[in-house]
Amino acid sequence: MDPIKTTPEPLLGTFAVLPALTGFLPVPLLDGIISRQIARRMVTTVAGTHYLTLPEEEVKLLASEPDESFLDFLKGAAKGLLLFPIRLLFRAVFLILDAKEVTDLVGRAYARSVLLDIGFGEGWYMRHGAVKLGQAVEQVLTTVDTRPTQHAASASWKMLKKKGPDFFSKILSAFKERKDDAAASEATPLGEAFAQAIAQGAPALRASLRATLARALGEP
Repeated sequence: MDPIKTTPEPLLGTFAVLPALTGFLPVPLLDGIISRQIARRMVTTVAGTHYLTLPEEEVKLLASEPDESFLDFLKGAAKGLLLFPIRLLFRAVFLILDAKEVTDLVGRAYARSVLLDIGFGEGWYMRHGAVKLGQAVEQVLTTVDTRPTQHAASASWKMLKKKGPDFFSKILSAFKERKDDAAASEATPLGEAFAQAIAQGAPALRASLRATLARALGEP
């Protein structure tokens, strides 16, 4: 039996870390808009890996809505910094990105993408439908342990620091133009660092998430 196709881990990592960077946009409400676009693009991209094209309503159903409390946290933490030139802002962002609220968001975003990848790949979306799969994913996410992904988020931020302020500026510029696809392309090195850290530090995470999702759906 051929192995089940999976979405490339660097791509899942990129979708996981991008929402954490939207809070550094100085444009009111744009962070929520871009976060929503990223979440929906993640769903369509992961579904596309499995040759699935989902109706728009199902994409919205399976995508996470922006966490307003998290965006408020980011805005509060970054208040005042957003008026700084990019090079000064860049020096301070890592104090915020290392906060537990951020690493938890990244961990949940990654877990959601993996759970959907599993649901599509195993045929559970076709068997149970989007509503039941979405409910099962949400059920798993309420108890998911994000600690195994913390080191992966840290690896992404180390890569961001290595790449420098000009790299960060390109991502923010793509956000400002509402080009989430361009932002994802620019942020590929962050996703690659995330994926490498997961492979080294949490290689059993996908199997654990699969088992939990299977139980929620009544699958073997």
